[in-house]
Amino acid sequence: MELKERVLDALNRHWPLLLSAGLVMIELRRIRVQLTLIGDELVRSNQEGNNNGGSASSSSSRRLRRASTSATSLDDWYSVYGSEQDELEAELSDDDKQLIETIDRLHHSSDKGIRDAWELLKEADHARSVELLWRKARAQCSMYGQFRPGTEMGDHVDKRREFAQRGLVLAEEVIRRAPKLNHGHRYKAAALGCNMEFVGTSEKVSNGKIIKECTEEAIRLNANDGSAHYILGRFYCELLKLPWMVRSMAAKIGIPNATTGDALRHFEASKGASGHDKDVGVQLYKLYCQEGRHDEARAVVEWAIELPIIFKSDEKFQAELEEIKATF
Repeated sequence: MELKERVLDALNRHWPLLLSAGLVMIELRRIRVQLTLIGDELVRSNQEGNNNGGSASSSSSRRLRRASTSATSLDDWYSVYGSEQDELEAELSDDDKQLIETIDRLHHSSDKGIRDAWELLKEADHARSVELLWRKARAQCSMYGQFRPGTEMGDHVDKRREFAQRGLVLAEEVIRRAPKLNHGHRYKAAALGCNMEFVGTSEKVSNGKIIKECTEEAIRLNANDGSAHYILGRFYCELLKLPWMVRSMAAKIGIPNATTGDALRHFEASKGASGHDKDVGVQLYKLYCQEGRHDEARAVVEWAIELPIIFKSDEKFQAELEEIKATF
């Protein structure tokens, strides 16, 4: 039986089990073992039949072995990046690893670093790596911020719309390809937030529900996702500011009324892990004050005010922190 037929036979025999029992990962690992055995058998057969084939035989053997081991780890039809992360990481070339390292360093260094990272990343073929894909989604959200009023690049609505919309598309592709990776859900929430200025009130409310669900899913997949906690903290703060009528509309579609405790819990979880610590300091100060926790309010201002200013957006929060500290 040909390799293709044997693979299809294995999949056909196991597919009902996947649907009925939901044991996707267990069954796929069993299939992978079968595919590996088939590949090894073909490699041996190929080597025995081509003893004089030299390098061509060796190359063919490597291709057969790779086909037998990688088929179930990379196909989009079941994408389980979260539990197969080590295997996918191994697929990155040294050049891609170096590119990712450079992009991450630039992205977190400054506003110019964000723009430089996007220049390096935008032509990269993300089809070959989820690692590149989710960083492209991240870049769209950050580039959206580069064109807001008061930034170095100036106020450009069309640029913001372009990056916000592309960010949503890329984030949804991350989720499709790697549903167990928290980054896709986080950046879908972030991209929907970026798109808020371009939609009406009813769509804002319905998108708000999706933002909440996406960030909660990101946190479920990775409880230490500081950025997702930050987004959810901001979400609850914004919800608290909404007029009663809008909050009532939100409640009808399943968004519960927010409390200061909800926002506080997520901002505390994001502290030191979101890249927005100046803002986190301001928000925590306000929430602690509302809760009557004045010693903690003072302490968080002292903490945040000493952090370095990295992005231009930090300057606004630094000024607010200094105004608050002057009242102590």
